[in-house]
Amino acid sequence: MKRFENSGILAFVSQNSDLLDPTSPNDRSTILVAEKLGEAGLELLRSFGNVVCAYDLSPEELCAKISSCDALIVRSGTKVNRQVFEAAKGRLKVVGRAGVGIDNVDLQAATEFGCLVVNAPTANTIAAASMELPCLLPWLETSLRPMPP
Repeated sequence: MKRFENSGILAFVSQNSDLLDPTSPNDRSTILVAEKLGEAGLELLRSFGNVVCAYDLSPEELCAKISSCDALIVRSGTKVNRQVFEAAKGRLKVVGRAGVGIDNVDLQAATEFGCLVVNAPTANTIAAASMELPCLLPWLETSLRPMPP
């Protein structure tokens, strides 16, 4: 099995595919990916619906696109505010935050519009650790040196 980036969201989608099930066999859910994801993640999402990748959208462009989408995947750069939920007109079922935190999503508006919000809190753990380890090595070397008499 492939290891997926943002595995928390992808695992959620896999386990809750009924949220994105089409209403008839000819319909497929539309998943808007508003910020870059790894290709393996996009492949998995494509198995659940039509994936539309539209990066660097202005708030107005996001509001214009969202009315035809069932799911939205964002990272930290996209703000999902009340206007986005209003523009979705009730069609948006789930917002996935690829990463830690959901501070860029208006949770009250999501609740009012019946939209589920999920995140992937452990998605960056390995990347963060691999960046910190080289920073700690010089400190460790200095700490283990014997003190001069």
